[in-house]
Amino acid sequence: KHGRIPITYDHPILEPILKETYGVILYQEQVMFIAQKMAGFTMAQADYLRKAMGKKKKEIIVGFRKDFISGALKNGVPEKTATKIFDLMEKFAEYGFNKSHSVAYAVVAYQTAYLKAHFPAEYSAAVLTSLMDKTDKLTDYIEECRRMGMKILPPDINESRLNFSVVSGNIRFGLMAIKNVGREPANQIVREREENGVFTSLLDFCERVTVNSRMVESIIKAGACDSLNMHKAQLLAIYEKAMSMAENTKKSAAAGEMSLFDFGLEEEKEEEQFPEVKNLPPLSREEELRMEKEMLGLFLTGHILDNYKEYWQDYRYTNIGELADIPDKKETYIAGMLSHLKIKSNKAGQRFAQFDIEDLSGKVHCFVFARNYEAIRNYMEEDAILGLRGTVRNEDGKINITVNDGVPITQSRSLGVLSAHGDCNVLTNRDINFYAGGLDIPECPEEYQDNTGEEEPEEIIAMPAMPQEKKIIKRLYLNMSPEDDGSQELAIKKVLALYPGPYPAFRYNKLSGKVKLFGLSVSAEEEMITKIEDILGKENVYVKVIEELRN
Repeated sequence: KHGRIPITYDHPILEPILKETYGVILYQEQVMFIAQKMAGFTMAQADYLRKAMGKKKKEIIVGFRKDFISGALKNGVPEKTATKIFDLMEKFAEYGFNKSHSVAYAVVAYQTAYLKAHFPAEYSAAVLTSLMDKTDKLTDYIEECRRMGMKILPPDINESRLNFSVVSGNIRFGLMAIKNVGREPANQIVREREENGVFTSLLDFCERVTVNSRMVESIIKAGACDSLNMHKAQLLAIYEKAMSMAENTKKSAAAGEMSLFDFGLEEEKEEEQFPEVKNLPPLSREEELRMEKEMLGLFLTGHILDNYKEYWQDYRYTNIGELADIPDKKETYIAGMLSHLKIKSNKAGQRFAQFDIEDLSGKVHCFVFARNYEAIRNYMEEDAILGLRGTVRNEDGKINITVNDGVPITQSRSLGVLSAHGDCNVLTNRDINFYAGGLDIPECPEEYQDNTGEEEPEEIIAMPAMPQEKKIIKRLYLNMSPEDDGSQELAIKKVLALYPGPYPAFRYNKLSGKVKLFGLSVSAEEEMITKIEDILGKENVYVKVIEELRN
């Protein structure tokens, strides 16, 4: 455009067609003109080619390729050049529009770019308003606003308007974004506030606005009454009584009777009428966040996972935002909050599930097939915070997880995810003489793998940290039935989770002689062993004692 780079054309026929777009195929009409001028297509044929390219109909495009090259050769265009030009035309179909559409899109793109650059808050408020009913997209745009330096403020009956609005360069949530608050109630709140001043208490609000219990409860849970003189727990405890008192006041006013409010004793009356909540403790942060998500469809003032950050610090969970870097069919561990749970049955009547898991870095869709469903079904519920072991499915950049196992995040140790602190010693086979009650366990477990799926170096086995002194080490070997449907494994995990300790547990296959790390460390005390024996039978439980190992 500015003459810094010379414009070139693969053939002189292209110059009059592509001159206005600086040698680039940009419009669908240009594809048609190239086919007409270079290959002798009729306009009807050229239009049919345009449609085929736009819809990526390969079989039709192949036929047109032959016709195009043949026609171009008749017009003196070399075959190599004709082939290159046809390839460019086909590539164009991935992004091209007709000229009139392109102009319209360009104008809108310029306008929105200008508004975002010069009026970022106003523009962002308008965009958020347009997405008010699409919470998944709303979350992404809220993050973009924060990236641009704007705060997203929660709804407030004393400041919010119907839609998202600008307040001192930041954006305030609109009242209509609150569940169970429609246009008319929101309009009434804004109109009453503008005509008669801010609301001073919940009782004042109920007296001045036409309300119902469902709406008032939703407004409180969403945080829109946090600017009043009570916290959420108190407001939720009194709102029904406040509504009843407000109704009586309205009836008295309609009958011409005098109310205590006429004497300006509003604050005193409220304190006298609600003494039972004066010492009521506030809700926990987690309770408030759950209410916020229930009413707004998203976490706004914080995230419930903030209370669980220690588990990402203590265990080697993969951030969901980094799953794209993990190869397809690779097993990994993720953790987060479950949402959009759907449970279905296959033709055999077996249940399976799918849901989303979200951490602070992103969200991923997960599948639990029937073979693994029973093992984790008790943990799957909306907003549950889980740790999952699963296999990455990366299909053309679309990431899913096939879940193999899962537990509440507070039981991460029983899932088998590695510690993030690197607090394990490395012992070689020379340090360990495998023996368990006469059982012939191989010196180095052939199938032992770490939690990333990579084979552990043959001479190394990971063990829990030990102080620099002589120590007695125990190893627990469990012979698992190959026909287990998952119920036996789940029962064992529940027992082992009750007895955390420093000693590793292994799955042992008596038939193949192979050993795998079970994925958790236990106390290996007698009571625990007895419970495991009740599940597997005594003949399938082995405890190996290793004496006087040094660090």
